[in-house]
Amino acid sequence: ELHAKLVYAEALLLRALLMFIQDQGLLSFISGALKIKECHDLFVKLAKYNDPTTFSTQSLHEHFDSGVRMGNGAFNLMIASLPQRITKYLEFAGFSGDKEFGLQELEKSSKSNGIRAPLSALFLLGYHTFAGQILGNGEGDLDKAEQLTKSYLKIYPNVSC
Repeated sequence: ELHAKLVYAEALLLRALLMFIQDQGLLSFISGALKIKECHDLFVKLAKYNDPTTFSTQSLHEHFDSGVRMGNGAFNLMIASLPQRITKYLEFAGFSGDKEFGLQELEKSSKSNGIRAPLSALFLLGYHTFAGQILGNGEGDLDKAEQLTKSYLKIYPNVSC
């Protein structure tokens, strides 16, 4: 049941992200904010259940942990990276994003043995290589992106580059 809630929370997160990217109108903003609120509440609730003793095997916990960390990390990074005119409204509604916390959670998830580790790595690569250019804030770290790419090429050496 926890894994089903995690998958639902991940779907909400991606949907909210796409809503903000697709259209920056007021209706899209309101709809996206409602999805973000639901998503945020789910990830907060899931983080409370992220206890190894709750799961029957270590492997199940690793998969769940990587998903919760990926979701919390992506959520925090997404909110912190939005333009200031949007974050003003989100902060008024009680949301705040912590970029450093988001990056730390995504890094922990990407280094885990969980099933969502490669997706967390893709989030990090996207942030470090493209997000700064797209969002116009100049953030990102190409050295970290290269280091992450090299570590994953060791794991997946036959990947097409």
